[in-house]
Amino acid sequence: MTVVSSLKMRDLDSSGASSKGFACLKALLADLETAQQSRNFGIASKRFERRKDGVSNVVYCDSPFEEQVVEFLENEGYEIECQYGAGRFRLDIVVKEKGKNLLAIECDGAAYHSSLVARTRDRARQRMLEKLGWRFYRVWSTNWWFFEQQEKEAIIAAINSARGYINHQRAY
Repeated sequence: MTVVSSLKMRDLDSSGASSKGFACLKALLADLETAQQSRNFGIASKRFERRKDGVSNVVYCDSPFEEQVVEFLENEGYEIECQYGAGRFRLDIVVKEKGKNLLAIECDGAAYHSSLVARTRDRARQRMLEKLGWRFYRVWSTNWWFFEQQEKEAIIAAINSARGYINHQRAY
């Protein structure tokens, strides 16, 4: 159910209304406000707590989905950097090793799904950066939601593959 309302429970406090319907509306608004405040999208880390402006305290991610991927990587001990790049052209997540870029991880999001231009731009940018030596892995939100463990294993495999690729390049 999607509820759109400009009313807050406190807006109804001053009303003298006492009908059963009014009491139900007020209770619904109270439940929705409480649920909104307690929603954490599965994120337990304090660093992702929302400020009033909706931006994460320490790390900026475009979506709760990205936050889950970041939290997983950090819990696995990987060094990461979020929103790597300049201007609007940023990589969602970069896995680093000893301060050097190892793997770019791109997460699909609302903009990716809703715009052919965004998909085309992301793919073109990926091809250009791959020519410059970047290694990419794309995490699809649907895979994350339905096959989370397999997706986590695939991310680790991509990191290990990138590590092997870089070590092979250094040997030559």
